[in-house]
Amino acid sequence: MKPLFLKISIILCTLFLWTGMSMATSTGIFVGDSNDLTTNFQPQQDSEINVNALVDLYNANTDTDLPEDLTLIGKWEDGGWSVWNDDSITEFTGSFTGDDGVWSVVSDDWDMADPLYYSLKAGGKGKSGGGFELWYADGFLDGVWDTSGLDNKDLSHISFWTADGTTPADPVPEPATLALVGLGLAGIAGYRRKRHSS
Repeated sequence: MKPLFLKISIILCTLFLWTGMSMATSTGIFVGDSNDLTTNFQPQQDSEINVNALVDLYNANTDTDLPEDLTLIGKWEDGGWSVWNDDSITEFTGSFTGDDGVWSVVSDDWDMADPLYYSLKAGGKGKSGGGFELWYADGFLDGVWDTSGLDNKDLSHISFWTADGTTPADPVPEPATLALVGLGLAGIAGYRRKRHSS
C-alpha cells in the first residue's frame, strides 16, 4: 500500500470515528431560551405558547424551517413522569438530575417522521428564577443535555415535545461530517493525480 494512500486512510478512519462519537452524544439544535421571549409571555415557563414562540423566532431569524405547532408529549420531574400525553409511546429514559445527563427514546413505537424537541427548565423545585432552553433533536432519538446555558443550576424538569404530521427539517450537516467529505474528496483527487502521473 502506498504511504500517501495509507495516511489518507488513517485520517479518514479517525474522522469517521470522531464523527460517529459526536453523533452519539448529540445535543441537537439549540432553538432558543427564555431570554429570547418578549414581555407578552411568561419567560420562566416552558409552556406550549412559549416553546412555539421560540420556534417561530428561530425560523424567522434563520434559513432553517424547524417543524412548528409543538404539543407536549411528557414532562419528567421529581424522579418520574408528572405529565404523559402520548399512550402510543412506551417511555423516554435517561438521567434527569443535577446539571447534566442523557435522554433516550426507549420505545419502538416512535415514528421517525415525527419531530422531537426537548425543553430544559433549571432552578430546582421551589426556587425562584431559572429560565429554560428549547432544543430540536434533529433526527436523533437519544442525546445529552446540560444546564450550562442556565447558569449550571440543577434541572427542575425536562419536557419532550413533538409536532404531529409535520415533516422534520432537513438535518444540518455537522462540521465534522463536512470535513470528512472534503478530506475524502481531496484524498481521492490526490490519489488519482499521482496514479495518472506515474
